[in-house]
Amino acid sequence: MLARSLTAFLLVLALFVPATAQNDGQRRQEESEDYFKEWLETDVKYIINDEERDVFNNLTTPEEKEAFIEQFWFRRDPNPNTSANEFKEEHYRRIAYANENFQSGKPGWMTDRGRVYIIQGEPNYIERHPSGGSYQRPIKEGGTRTYTYPFEVWFYRHIDGIGGDVALEFVDSSMSGEYRLALRPEEKDMLLHISGTAPTIWELLKIDSGRIDRPYFKPGLERNAAWLGKRGYTARDTPFARYSQFAIATKAPDIKFPDLRQIVSTNITYHDLPFQVKSSYVRINDNQVLVPVAVQLENKDLTFDMVNGIHQAKVNIYGVIRSMVGRVVGEFEETVVAEYPPNLLERGLQIKSLYQKNNLLDAGKRYRLDVVVKDQNSNRAGVEQTGLIVPKFNKEQELMASSLILSKVIEKAPADAKPDDLFVIGDMKVWPNVGSTFLRGEELGSYVQFYNVVQDQTTQLPDVSVTYTLRNGKGEVVRQLEERNGDSIQYFSPYRMVLIRHIDLEELPEGRYQLSVEVEDHIGQRSLEESERFEIIAPAEATQ
Repeated sequence: MLARSLTAFLLVLALFVPATAQNDGQRRQEESEDYFKEWLETDVKYIINDEERDVFNNLTTPEEKEAFIEQFWFRRDPNPNTSANEFKEEHYRRIAYANENFQSGKPGWMTDRGRVYIIQGEPNYIERHPSGGSYQRPIKEGGTRTYTYPFEVWFYRHIDGIGGDVALEFVDSSMSGEYRLALRPEEKDMLLHISGTAPTIWELLKIDSGRIDRPYFKPGLERNAAWLGKRGYTARDTPFARYSQFAIATKAPDIKFPDLRQIVSTNITYHDLPFQVKSSYVRINDNQVLVPVAVQLENKDLTFDMVNGIHQAKVNIYGVIRSMVGRVVGEFEETVVAEYPPNLLERGLQIKSLYQKNNLLDAGKRYRLDVVVKDQNSNRAGVEQTGLIVPKFNKEQELMASSLILSKVIEKAPADAKPDDLFVIGDMKVWPNVGSTFLRGEELGSYVQFYNVVQDQTTQLPDVSVTYTLRNGKGEVVRQLEERNGDSIQYFSPYRMVLIRHIDLEELPEGRYQLSVEVEDHIGQRSLEESERFEIIAPAEATQ
């Protein structure tokens, strides 16, 4: 019954989704699937190991797959402390080289030479026989002269798993330009299957009874040590050894830098010293998002010592932001100082200490945030670990919004303010209320940006209605509507619309509420609502 109801609901929902939106969504999904498929089956086909392939195939969301790809390259980065990933750059250079030099009716990366080049890199020396023809065999190949197909021998000084002085032979037996990695040296011999032609020296001396005694036709001969020794063979020349060499030379290389730090996927907190952390997301451009991270402490939880007649508390704050693979992408550290003369200490203990750091992060990525605070006077500490899921704001046809930031103070930033100054967002200073707790009688400030609002081509302005709604558990308690470009619009450009409003909480009782800011874009004929929860408490509660 539940399954039928769900199916009916999805069917009804589909009827109300515009066909163009469905088509766009399907197209984006298909493009995403094509990208991940190409990455797995083309870009890293030769260097991804079986375990990694299984993990990737079991991932279900684009975000998970993007995080995996980032981790994949990071694990192979020979120098993670630099911005460039030399392994990744060299890998794609090899693919380009293979496509340019080894194609033969199919892309060069798909050929045997392309595969070995991508995995092992450029050989130290190449012996080329592009036309084949007459060939004097070395003694261990039988001596005397024969005729060959085109072939190449690649020499490597060393290959991990094989050793030194490695020779890999590629033969174009089809005369089509496609050289295949040969398991036996006889594969290049054009006369191998023509009886009575190009006998080996051992066959001429009647030591061997014709070519039927060659290892190509009788692979078990390599187990006869006496037979091998008489003909100049070494253990590396046996078919089994050459097959092992073939397998090692074409397998995915081992990861040389596997020592990643463990990524914690769940939040772990330790609050010997209590504090609160809150992050917001504000669009900068298609690729970057401003992520203000605010840290708030209650002064009553700090230890104040007397310093030169002043009560003083000091708290060290350290934060680090890591990508999903553990790479450090941002750090901040600061000492927050609270000082009060003796007659103001009691009042100071009722106040909160606030610190904020603006971070510039990549859109559409996930990060881990670790924040540590330590009271210098008591040595008490607190630790908070949480995730940052940075949204993408580059969907030009979709109405989108930043985080809705609740604040007690929003004011114009000084003319000389810098983007990384405390609480600065654009040309405003926004002090976030980290705990989202307001006293009855205070003003609640709200700051939010909306993106992709359509502008009137004549006036170059938007045509919007903005509705501010307060709700509690009983329903709607306050509703304020601004028709046609209301007072809360502080700034508008083709890229963003900034809304700022202060709401008086004087008449509202204590309790939990939700503020919703809804924008209706009349020109674009669409709307979007952004919400945030908060609590109103009595002034007496703040001093307890």
